[in-house]
Amino acid sequence: ITRGIDASELAIAFLSRHSIRDPGVCRNEIAIAMNRFGTAYPILLEAGIDQDIPATIRNRNWADLSQWQAIRVGTNWDGWYEEKLWTLIDKIESKATQFAVETHVLRETLQPSSFESKITQHVPGFIGREWVFDAYSQWVDDHPDSRLFWVKAGPGFGKSAIAANLVHHQRGTVVASWFCDAKSSELNDPNSALRSIAFQLALRLEGYRARLLRTLVVSAESSDDECDEARKRFASRSTPDLFRLLLAEPMAGLIPEESKLVVVIDALDEATDEQGNNRIVDLIGNDLATLPAWLGLVVSSRPEANVVNHLMGFKPFEIDAQDSRNLADLRNWYKAHLGRRPELCDLSSEKQLDFQDLLVERSGGMILYLKMVEEGFREHSLTVSQLDGLEAGLPGLCRFYSNSFKRRYHIAYENSIKPLLRLLIAAGGPLPEDLACAVLGWNSEQFLACRNQLGSYAIETPAGFELFHQTLGEWLIGKDSGPFHLDRA
Repeated sequence: ITRGIDASELAIAFLSRHSIRDPGVCRNEIAIAMNRFGTAYPILLEAGIDQDIPATIRNRNWADLSQWQAIRVGTNWDGWYEEKLWTLIDKIESKATQFAVETHVLRETLQPSSFESKITQHVPGFIGREWVFDAYSQWVDDHPDSRLFWVKAGPGFGKSAIAANLVHHQRGTVVASWFCDAKSSELNDPNSALRSIAFQLALRLEGYRARLLRTLVVSAESSDDECDEARKRFASRSTPDLFRLLLAEPMAGLIPEESKLVVVIDALDEATDEQGNNRIVDLIGNDLATLPAWLGLVVSSRPEANVVNHLMGFKPFEIDAQDSRNLADLRNWYKAHLGRRPELCDLSSEKQLDFQDLLVERSGGMILYLKMVEEGFREHSLTVSQLDGLEAGLPGLCRFYSNSFKRRYHIAYENSIKPLLRLLIAAGGPLPEDLACAVLGWNSEQFLACRNQLGSYAIETPAGFELFHQTLGEWLIGKDSGPFHLDRA
C-alpha cells in the first residue's frame, strides 16, 4: 500500500466509521498520503461521523455519498452513481491534477528529503507525554506571539518520539518537519533543510506554492530538464540567500493564517559539526523573526551549550528528569512492558512495586533505561537478582551495552559484527543492504547472519538499516566501550 501511494499522484480517502477508527491502518494510510501529496480528497460513505474524521482532512470539501445504500435499493441508482462519479472526475481533472503536476515540478526542483520511516518508527507503542502535547496545544492556541516551542532534555528521554508523534498526530497545525542526524551530512545541512521545508509548506499552503513556483521560475508546464536548470540556479547560493529565496520572499505578504502553523525540527544538537558550529541553529536564531508571525517552530534538543547559547532569547519547555509527570510516564511504560515480564510477574506484589520504584528511580528519567532492562530480560543477559546492583542513569545505560555485547559477541565480534557496525556508525543515514554487501564483499547470507546477531540493536526502515539509538553509537566510539571500541574516522 505504501508503495502504491508513493507511485501515485493523488489520493482519495473513502470515509466510513470503520475506516477512520482510531487506532486504525486507514488513518496511517491517510497520513502517508498527506506526507506524499500534501492533501487527500475525502468521500463520505457514512453519515454521523463528521467529528471522527482526521483533523487534517476534516475541513476539506468532501463528496457526500453517505446515502448510497438507501439509493441503491431504489430505481435511480445508475443515474445517481454516474452523476457523482463525473462530479468526482471533474474535480480530480481540474484542481487535483493541477496540484499533482505542480507538486511533481517542485519535487523535481527542490529534491526534498523524506522522514516517513523516522515517524513510523516512533509512533507504534508510544505511551504517555500527554502533558507535553497539552503544553504544545496551549502554546499554539494561547500564545500567538511566541515563535518557538523548545523541548529540551538529555539523551534517552524520547525527544525524537515526541517530535515524531507531534508530526503524526498534529497534522492540523504541523505543516513541515526536519529530523537532524549526527551521522548524516545531508540531514545537518541547512540548505537541504530549507529545500525540504519549502516543499512541505508548498503542499499545505496554496498561496505560498504559487509564489514559490514563480520565485523558482518554474510552472506546471516545466519539463524535468527545466526543473534541473532551476535547481542549478540556486544550488550555489549561500544559506541566508536560500532562506530569502525559498521562505522569506514567497511568504512575505501572504494572507495571515487563522491559527498558528508549525514547523518541527528534531535533534537540533545533532547538527553540530566537529568544530562546534551548528548552521541550522544559526539560521533559527538569525532569521526566524523574518517569517510571518503565524508560523511557529518546535525544536527538540539536548541541553548542549552551542544550542542553548543561540536560543537564549526563547524560553524552553524543559523535560525535567524528576518532573512528577515524567516519572508518571515512566511508571505507565513500566506497567505496560516490564510489569508484564514473567521474571517480575512471578514475584510478590510488594516485591514488584519495590522493583518498579527502584528502576524508575535509577532510570534518571530516561525511558531508554527501562527499555534496556526489558531487553536484558529478553536476551537473558539480566536476571532479577542483578537488579539491585544496576548503575543509575547514563553510566548504567552504558553498562547495559557492555554486558550485552560481552554476552552476545565475545567470539564473533571482530570478524562478523564489527565490520557492519563500522558502516552503521559511518553511514550518513539508513544503510541499504545492497550497499553494505558491496562495501564488505558479503553475500546476502552473510549480511543476514550478522543482522540477526545484532538483533534489536539494528532497526530496519524502508531506506535501510541503522542503530536503534544514538547513545549506542556514542558508547561504541567512546573509550569506555573497551574491546568493542570503534574509530569513527
